[in-house]
Amino acid sequence: MKYAVMIMFDTDEDYNYVPEEWPCNTTEGYKPKLFNTYEAAEEERSKWNTGIIVDYSDDILRPMTQKERQRAKERQLANTG
Repeated sequence: MKYAVMIMFDTDEDYNYVPEEWPCNTTEGYKPKLFNTYEAAEEERSKWNTGIIVDYSDDILRPMTQKERQRAKERQLANTG
């Protein structure tokens, strides 16, 4: 598993990955800075006021867990009656 650090670039409250290279263009694709250990990610996170550590996967979508699938069914039922 890899880790990434996400920060708020601006006051819009949207989080973005810390980029691998500065400066970066956040409106186009850029590579996030990835870490092999949680400790290395924590070192980077400590440099940012708004930093959070997240698990990072190259997969665009991961399969839903059984718990997520059940919650989706409950929400669909609540929304449709």
